[in-house]
Amino acid sequence: MKVQPLNPTSSMVIPDTRTWPGRSRTLAGPEQDTGRAGANPAGVPIVAFFLLVPILLAWLITRRLLGERDLLDALSLVLPLGTSLLLLGVNALYRFTSLEQAILGTLALMLAAAGLIAWRCPAQPLCRTRLHPGTQIFLFLALIVLYLFANSQQIADVDDDYWIHTPLQGLMRSGNFPPTNPFFPEIPMNGHYGRNLILVTVGWLSGWDVLSVQFAATDVIQMATFLLFFTTLRRGAGSDLQACLGAGFIAFGINVGGRGGLMDTMQNNNPFVHLVLALTFNLILRTWEGNLPAALLAGLSLGGYAIVYETHFGLVVLALVSTTTFLLAAPTRPGKPPGLRRQELLRTLLVLAVAFPLAMTQGGPLTRLAQSLGPKQSHVDVSALSKGMQNQSQVLTLKFPKERLFQIFLEEGDYRRVSYVYQTPTFLRHFYRPSKGQGYHPIWSWEVLRMHWLPLFLMPASLFLLLRRRHRIGLLLTTFGSISFLVPALVDFGPIYESEYFRWQFAAGLGLAGALGIAAGCLFEDLARLKPGAPLRNLAFVALGVLVWLETLTCWELVRQRACYLSSQGIWLRGAIRLPETRDWLARHPLLDFHPSDWEMAEWLRAQVQPGQRMLSDFDDSSPIGILRESTMSGLSGVKSVGHALPLDEEAIGTPPFHMAPPARAFWATLDPELLRGLRLDWIYSRAAPGTSALHDALRGVPGLSLVRCFQDPHGGNRFLYRVESPHLHAGPTSPERSALEVVSLETTGCPGARGVHRIRLGVRNSSPTPLVLHDGVFFYEAIRRQTRKRTAEVERILQPVDLHLDPGGTRMLDLVFVEPLEPGDFDLEFFSGDAHQVRLVRGIATGSSGRAFTLRAPG
Repeated sequence: MKVQPLNPTSSMVIPDTRTWPGRSRTLAGPEQDTGRAGANPAGVPIVAFFLLVPILLAWLITRRLLGERDLLDALSLVLPLGTSLLLLGVNALYRFTSLEQAILGTLALMLAAAGLIAWRCPAQPLCRTRLHPGTQIFLFLALIVLYLFANSQQIADVDDDYWIHTPLQGLMRSGNFPPTNPFFPEIPMNGHYGRNLILVTVGWLSGWDVLSVQFAATDVIQMATFLLFFTTLRRGAGSDLQACLGAGFIAFGINVGGRGGLMDTMQNNNPFVHLVLALTFNLILRTWEGNLPAALLAGLSLGGYAIVYETHFGLVVLALVSTTTFLLAAPTRPGKPPGLRRQELLRTLLVLAVAFPLAMTQGGPLTRLAQSLGPKQSHVDVSALSKGMQNQSQVLTLKFPKERLFQIFLEEGDYRRVSYVYQTPTFLRHFYRPSKGQGYHPIWSWEVLRMHWLPLFLMPASLFLLLRRRHRIGLLLTTFGSISFLVPALVDFGPIYESEYFRWQFAAGLGLAGALGIAAGCLFEDLARLKPGAPLRNLAFVALGVLVWLETLTCWELVRQRACYLSSQGIWLRGAIRLPETRDWLARHPLLDFHPSDWEMAEWLRAQVQPGQRMLSDFDDSSPIGILRESTMSGLSGVKSVGHALPLDEEAIGTPPFHMAPPARAFWATLDPELLRGLRLDWIYSRAAPGTSALHDALRGVPGLSLVRCFQDPHGGNRFLYRVESPHLHAGPTSPERSALEVVSLETTGCPGARGVHRIRLGVRNSSPTPLVLHDGVFFYEAIRRQTRKRTAEVERILQPVDLHLDPGGTRMLDLVFVEPLEPGDFDLEFFSGDAHQVRLVRGIATGSSGRAFTLRAPG
C-alpha cells in the first residue's frame, strides 16, 4: 500500500468547461476525430450495455444460489460479486486471446451461466429491508461523505503511484498482456494488477478513457465497499448498532499513520482491494452459516484476491484458519452461541481447496513463487540485482523467521510513523513528537505503537468481549488485524517489501477498528438494557459518544478542511460533485504539464499504435514529477515510454524511474541515428516551448526519422511526432566464452553541450588465428561499480551497431559513445560484442571515475 501525504487544499484543481484558450490546431497530417474528450461522451457504444451482464449474473447468484431474501443485502453483493467474477474470466482468457476476445468471451460465459441459473434455480420471495430510522440516516450521510470526499480528492490530486498505474492501464488496453513495466518493456511486472485490468475492461466496454473510468469507478467502489461492510457486519452481528459502529469505524476510524479510514484511503489499488476484502468476508460468513454455493464463491473470490493484492490474500487465509480453529475448538455452553459444526468445517476447507490452486495461476508474486519451486526453474540471484531493479520488477522473497525477529523497518517521515490524531486541533496535539530517523524498531516500542490509535490500544478488551460471545465476524476481523500487525515482524519479504510495512499496519488498523466497533456495540447494548436513568446506563451513552468522537477525529478534520476550502472558493459543483472532464483536468493540473496539444497527440497516436511499440520523448529528468506527463501519454495512447534509468540505490523505495538512461542521454546529446537502432524505437515525441523549434530543426536532418504529426499550442508550445524507420538492434544472451576481440587503445573526447557524454575511439584487434566477421553486430559496455560490484542493468545498455571483418591480428578503430553512470564513484568497464544470437566478453578492461575530471584509460 503506497501512501503519500494528503493535503486537501494545496493542489486543488478545478475543471472548467469553458472553451479552451488557445485551442490546439493541427499543422501537419489530416484532421482526425479525437473521440471522447472526457467523462461525458457524446454517445455510449452499444457494447457498453454488456456491462449489465455481470450485474445480472451476480443478482441471480445472490438471489437463487445464495438464497438471499433481504433487498439491501442482495443489492450490496451485486457490484462486488459481478466485478470479481468478471476479473477472473478476463484475466484467464486475456493470456491466450486479445482483450476484446477475452472480454466478450467472459461475458458470453457469464450470460450462459445466468441463463442456466434462471432456468434451474427458483428464487424465494424478496423481503424489504427493515432498518432503524437512525440507521437509514447514518447510511445516507456516510455514503454522501464518501462520494464527495473521493471525487474532490481525485480532482485535487493525482492518484498515488499515478506514474505506474496509468500507463499500465493504457498498455493493457492496447494489447500488452501479461503486463510488463511500462518504462522497461524487458521487465515483467510481478505484482498485483487486478484493479488495473478491471478498469481497462470497463473502459473498453464503455468507450471512456482510462482516467475517466478511474474517476467514476473509485467513487462508486468507495460507496459500495462501505455498504457491503455494513450488510456483512449486520448479518454477522444481527444488530444495526454493531454494524453501524463496525462499518463506521472502518470507513472513518482506522487512524493509522496519516490515514483516517477507508474514506481517505482511496488512491492506488486500495478501493478495489477493500471491495474484494468485504466480499470475501461476506462469503466466508455465509459459508459458516452452512451455504455450500457460498463456499465455492468464497474460494473463487479469495483465489482471485491474489492478483488484486497478494498481501491480503495471505492475511485472509491466516485469519480464516485461525478463526475457524477457535470456533471449532470452543466448547458449547448453555446460553452461548455455538462454535462450528463438522459440516461447516468441511465447507471452510472447501474454500481453501478452491482458493489456493486458483491463486497460484493468477500471475503476480504467488505465481512466481510457485514457479521458482519447480526443479527446472532457474533461480535468480536477488542479491546481485540492484535495489532499483528489484523495485521496478517487484521482486518478492520469503524468509521465516526473519533475522530481526519482532522488529520492523520504519522509513523516515511522520506520515507513516505517527497517527494523525496527534496533529488534530485537539488536546492530543500536546502529545505529538516528531519521528526519528529510519531504522528497525521492536513492535512493542512506542515508535511503532504510536502509528496506531484506539483500535490497537483497546484490542485486548475487544477480543475479550468477542471471545465471550463467540462473535464470528468480530473474531474474523480481530484475527485479520492482529495477524496483519505481527506478520512484518515475523517474515522477511526481501529488501523492497521490507520497507512496505505500512500496508500491513493499515490492514491491522482496518481489522481492529471493525472489531472495536462491534465490541463497543455489544457492550453498549448490554448496558442499554439496564433500567432507564441508571448511572451505568447514562455513563454508557457518554462513553459511546466519546469513543466515536475520538475514533473519527482524523476524518472529521480532513472533511472540515475540504469543506472549508470548497465553500470559500464556491466550487462545490465543479470541485466535488461533478465528475471532471479528463482533458480539462489534465491541462489544469499543475503537476502533469499536459497541454491540449499533448491530448490531441495522444488521441491521434492511440489509433496508430500497435501493441508493444516504444516511444522516446525529450522528457525532463530534473525531478520525479517529470515522469507524470509521460505516464499520461502512455495511459491515453498505449505506447511504451522508454529511455529511463532504474532508480538509484540511495533513493527511497517507490521512487519513479525519472532519470534519463544512458542510451537516451547519448541520443539527445549526439542525435546519432545509429543509436536509434539500439533504442529499438518506433516513435519520437518532441515538445518545443512557444516560439522555439531548434530541436525540431535538428531532428529533421536525422536519417531514419520522418515527421508524421505536428500540433501547435500558443500557450503550451509545439508538439512534433516522428516515425522511426531504422531497423531495431538486438543483443543476444551473453556466452561464457570470450570474444576474439581485445581492446588495444582508447581515446575519449567530451561531447559539446552534453555533460557526462563522451565520444570514444576504441581500438580493437582480432587476437585469434582465424578471420573475425561480425555482420550487423552489436557492441556495448557495462560499468561495474567498484564499491558494490553492481553492474549496468541490461535495460540501460547503449547498444551500438558494428560491422567487422578482421584478419588475424587485424585492428580497427570503433567510434562509440560513452555516458557517465548516474551514481558517482570509480568504475571498471567491460566491453561486449556479438549479434542478436550471442554476445561475448571482449578482452581488456578499462577503468574510469565519474566527476569533473572524468578519464578513461586502457588497462596496462
